Amino acid sequence: MRKPAITLADRARHLRIKLDLTQLELAKKSGVTPETISRLERGKSQGAVASLGAIARALGTTVDSLIGKAPVVGKSER
Repeated sequence: MRKPAITLADRARHLRIKLDLTQLELAKKSGVTPETISRLERGKSQGAVASLGAIARALGTTVDSLIGKAPVVGKSER
């Protein structure tokens, strides 16, 4: 049986929670709106490239990790 695909929303939420950040804190840290974080985590938006870069940096990872092109790496795994 196939595992369900891990989405961008899943990865972003997982890293945010792992870093003990609220959506508001992540929004402030990455310079995007709280609505952007909420929509991203609910899978309602894939995010603009610039936003994804800022969010990835705030989470201590890469855009490639967030979109599933590389293993998920956060600050604690580096």
